[in-house]
Amino acid sequence: MSPAEPKLPSSPASKGWYDSLVSGVGSLDGPPTGFDAGPVASRRFMGWRLRGLVLAVLAGCVAFFALFIALATSPWIPADWSTDEQGRVVLASTDAPGLQAYVGQRLTAVVGADGRRVDVADGRWMQRAPRWIVDPQQRHRVTAVQREIELATAQGGVQLVFGAGEPVPVATRDRGLAGVGWLFWPVAALALLVGLVGFVVWLARPDTRGAIYLVLALGQATALVYIAMLSMPGLSVPSAVLSTDLPVRLGIDLLTAALAVHAFTLHPLRLAYGPLVAGGAWLSALAAQAWLLLGPASAAWWGAQGTVVALAATALLVLTRSIGLSADPLAATMRRLALAIIDEQ
Repeated sequence: MSPAEPKLPSSPASKGWYDSLVSGVGSLDGPPTGFDAGPVASRRFMGWRLRGLVLAVLAGCVAFFALFIALATSPWIPADWSTDEQGRVVLASTDAPGLQAYVGQRLTAVVGADGRRVDVADGRWMQRAPRWIVDPQQRHRVTAVQREIELATAQGGVQLVFGAGEPVPVATRDRGLAGVGWLFWPVAALALLVGLVGFVVWLARPDTRGAIYLVLALGQATALVYIAMLSMPGLSVPSAVLSTDLPVRLGIDLLTAALAVHAFTLHPLRLAYGPLVAGGAWLSALAAQAWLLLGPASAAWWGAQGTVVALAATALLVLTRSIGLSADPLAATMRRLALAIIDEQ
């Protein structure tokens, strides 16, 4: 029998390869995290991350279904509407027995149970995105007509006037599952996913860069929620959505642009004058938001939107300067993303 072969000495890394790998994850750059402090601290950090992720998922799901319940219990006229070539509102389809004979006819007015008449002959009020309505008078008309229709439907029944005919009584009902529309679900689910991705990134590295990404993701998730709510079928959507659409969504665009400037002062290269540029971006965004809320309606939209474009251009300039000072191959890709932000605005 041959003698046993000598046992090769094992390296410390082979004994604790997992601990060594985990302890080095957070050491790429930036301030140390729980991953950098060794195996025991990294396990503790992983447990904290897992608990935080579970809480984020639960909070997101609760918010998702709370929103659905609030929308599903709101009253509506069970019908789909469209506009014809002349911009007039036309009944497209309905499952209400009393309205099926009027499919394809033009709607001229909605009369509430209290006798209040809402003229809807001009279909421009069907535009549901105050964020993108430049004319303040048209924006005010959209929100006013939608609010009047919402108040009428909340009374339990309305009368619809088609053309010059007699009013047609229609009972309103809760939206339910079908009333929120099929488009609501994928857009709202995408909003939930975007928000959770932001939490995952921040939990993996809870530093300044992770916090910037988290705020950016939550802002985009909020914008997607508004898009989902505005996509619901029917003559109206909750007036609270329309009245807050402009300040919230334009505020999110200002926030996104300021975050882009701030992020590009930190990556791919931390610039010496970065705090000054980032501070100026945040002051500009706050001033534009205050102007949007308190300034004259005729110039508020243009002032805030112009600030968004200016901040996006600033982000591109900062990124271009950072690319010139660093040799990071990914920086060019980030510059293309900045160009996409400007194109979107």
